[in-house]
Amino acid sequence: MTLYIPEEKRRRIDKLNEFVAWAGTHIKGDERAEAQSFLNRFFQCFGYDGVLEAGGRFEVPVKGASLQDNKGFFDCLFEDVVLIEMKSIDKSLSKYYPQLRQYWMQSIPKPKYAILCNFKEFWIYDFHTQMEEPVQKIDLVDLPKHPEKWVFMEKGKASQNIDWDLNLEKITKKTVEDLYAFYDSLVLSNEPKQKRGEGLSTEDLQHFVLQCMLCMFAEDIGLMPAHFFTDLIGNCLEKPTQSYDYMKALFDQMDSETPARGGNYKDIPYFNGGLFAKRIPIELNEDQVRRLHLLAKQDWRPVRPSIFGTIFERMICQGKRHAGGVHYTSEADIFQILQPTVIQYWQEKIMLVQDETPPAEQSQAYKALLEEIRAYRILDPACGSGNFLYMAFIELKRLEKTLIEAYTASSPTPEEAYTHSSVNSKQFFGLDVNHFAVELAKLTLEIGRKKAVDELHLDEKVLPLNNLESNVLCADALFSDWPDADAIIGNPPFIGGKKIRSELGDTYAENLRMKYPEVKGPVDFCTYWFRKAQDHTATRCGLVATDSIRHNVSRTASLNYIVETGGVIHNAIRSQKWSGEANVYVSLVNWQKKEAPKYFVLDEEIVSSINTSLKNECDISNAKRLSPNLNKSFQGIVLGGKGFIISEKEAEEWIQTDPRNKEVIRLMIHGYGLIERHSIPSWVIDFNDLSIEMASQYTKPFQRIKSLVKPERDLNNRKIRKDYWWHYSEKVPALRKALKDLNCYYAIPKATKQVAIQKVPIEYLPTADLAVIACDDDYILGVLNSSVHRDWVLAQCGVIGTGVRYTNTTCFETFPFLWDAPETVKNKIRPLAQALDEFRLNYMLEHKIGITTLYNQFFHEETSQLFKLHAKLDKAVCESVYGWDYDASKNYNEALFHLNQQLASAE
Repeated sequence: MTLYIPEEKRRRIDKLNEFVAWAGTHIKGDERAEAQSFLNRFFQCFGYDGVLEAGGRFEVPVKGASLQDNKGFFDCLFEDVVLIEMKSIDKSLSKYYPQLRQYWMQSIPKPKYAILCNFKEFWIYDFHTQMEEPVQKIDLVDLPKHPEKWVFMEKGKASQNIDWDLNLEKITKKTVEDLYAFYDSLVLSNEPKQKRGEGLSTEDLQHFVLQCMLCMFAEDIGLMPAHFFTDLIGNCLEKPTQSYDYMKALFDQMDSETPARGGNYKDIPYFNGGLFAKRIPIELNEDQVRRLHLLAKQDWRPVRPSIFGTIFERMICQGKRHAGGVHYTSEADIFQILQPTVIQYWQEKIMLVQDETPPAEQSQAYKALLEEIRAYRILDPACGSGNFLYMAFIELKRLEKTLIEAYTASSPTPEEAYTHSSVNSKQFFGLDVNHFAVELAKLTLEIGRKKAVDELHLDEKVLPLNNLESNVLCADALFSDWPDADAIIGNPPFIGGKKIRSELGDTYAENLRMKYPEVKGPVDFCTYWFRKAQDHTATRCGLVATDSIRHNVSRTASLNYIVETGGVIHNAIRSQKWSGEANVYVSLVNWQKKEAPKYFVLDEEIVSSINTSLKNECDISNAKRLSPNLNKSFQGIVLGGKGFIISEKEAEEWIQTDPRNKEVIRLMIHGYGLIERHSIPSWVIDFNDLSIEMASQYTKPFQRIKSLVKPERDLNNRKIRKDYWWHYSEKVPALRKALKDLNCYYAIPKATKQVAIQKVPIEYLPTADLAVIACDDDYILGVLNSSVHRDWVLAQCGVIGTGVRYTNTTCFETFPFLWDAPETVKNKIRPLAQALDEFRLNYMLEHKIGITTLYNQFFHEETSQLFKLHAKLDKAVCESVYGWDYDASKNYNEALFHLNQQLASAE
């Protein structure tokens, strides 16, 4: 039976066969002479005439470590698809991984893939997902066997998902799941013994699993004889009770400095490191022996310690039931902290010696750097299972190897002490509250030590393992002293400020408040790590945070504090989707102390500065609240029970039954209703501040509240809400007073995709998800909807995913509206504001779409009515209200900030 192959795939296979035959006949493997010819023919396999015709380029200048000086050239850059670096046929590709990664890091924008090729092998990297290893290795002669791996090279298919053979995340997750199943079996079989007082503790079981895990790594990475542990467990398949004796003897020998003279364990080296100081072997049952044997038979070499630990930690601490939602810090995200905070720092020091030190003095300069890097200390104060420390360790070993080579090349008689690697795991420190995570971190660091030695071909003994009991500590970082360090990196916990009390408890929240009295407001939990890092002796820091770190009270307590106390943010990612499965957006912030940075990088672009909002613009975070703006912006009412809401039909019936009911029945508008103005309006019962006696006079409304709201309020912890169950949770009397004599008001959803303020009829009662401006002068509506105000909002707002949060205090109360502008000026703005508001409302009602859809479709379309109305309004506000020359591309925040300061000073 002939297997059907689609025509497109068949053509690709034929082309690859032709290419392989051509290369075998014409190519000798000389990088300088043949790389371009080789790549041109390679591109022809995918329907192009050559590299240039495809849109690619040869010999593209590479920016140096400073991102300013050109240092070398990309061999081939194909748009945003792939970077290809060619090497001669006799070169080992593994040696050039750091160079390829550095080239990729300095590409703007970064291509999807990167390839190392020496004419006989192709190593494909996807650095967005996997930093350390290629996702695919293909020999030249095998290209036609893997046509599906090259789909990304074809026009428009770079984003297509490919099932890579070396997807180490996938391999690692599968191994973790199998290991957890083994651990879960231990837990279940131990539970009856625990009830009888004979079982082991959870910590003992976890410790035993870590010992097994190291054994499985050890036999596959050369720390003990190959297959030794697998065969040992295999011997127990027929008699599981032997597992106790076999594993006890193995663990005893791994902790013994005296080698066995003979027997099964004579080739087992001394491991030490603290892991085998405590030995509690377990007698496994038949199912557990089988599971462990299958685990041991797997190849553990491709398992990524940088993500393995976190996944396993979460599964054990939260249960296998959480496996589908586990998340971790990806290698790519870790690297975005490591690169600017640690790697770049050392690369620049090395380049400084290379470029600016006289040749006769370079040897001593490199020697001094070797001494410095071997004393360099890195701390992760929220280390979890050690993924940041693991990658930092490997990177520091790579940098040390570079220095050794430079020292050896520059010194006529290099000293032996300086030509051997000695950066070690004792230079790395961590803190975490989770005991199991701490034990994992120690193990992860030591596995990283072995990986670095093998990768860099170092003459360095890995055994015995270091004892890291004093390096990685089980402690609460916010209530403990941090070890001394030169650099701080990490990913503090993601807990919103308003959830700290509910998730960590009242006692912890109170202790936190007393420990850090200078921190005001419901700041995100990670904020405290930023403050402590700034106060620490480390001179360079890089931390991950929820992207609310750049807004409001969290920004004030963290990034503002950093800058105010001498720190400088030099590299940041404003906001990106978290690489794990948690639906979180994060910011990555790198800052330094003492020395001014040579340049700033924001969202991978070189900029002139980075402010505490993580923007390249004037920092307006210190804008003052202006007196004329106060008591004009509010949050709407909080119902405190769905029973207050009634249907339009019920409202009509109740009013018809008793016309007095009209006094306590109102139209209501919430965020969704303001966005989707065509939606069915909501009605609510509103007793405002009526006494219970007065409220009960409205029979049907009162009975509805009593039957639906009171049962909920009876369970409420707040006495006022329980006692006054017929009132809203928040009646907002100041808002009601401000709206009393107005014909309308202005509002915007507090969480919104578009900064578009709308006019709302006065009869609508606004809810808490709206920011309300108590004003009915369309002059102010015009200013609110202008680009001048919109840019201010985008700099001052909070953030929710890809949207913004309009905050009354920072967005409205700080904005210089110029309330006392001449009537002639106001009369220029009012008709433009009215025309815009009427057009939007009519269009949304007629076409039954929301304001988000309207703006998404037409806001940037220059021929649209929406665009034209905004353009007229923007020009008028800019020129007539503020007296500035109008430029549609200009951001006026700096001028607004100066105006804010002037007005505040005048007050």
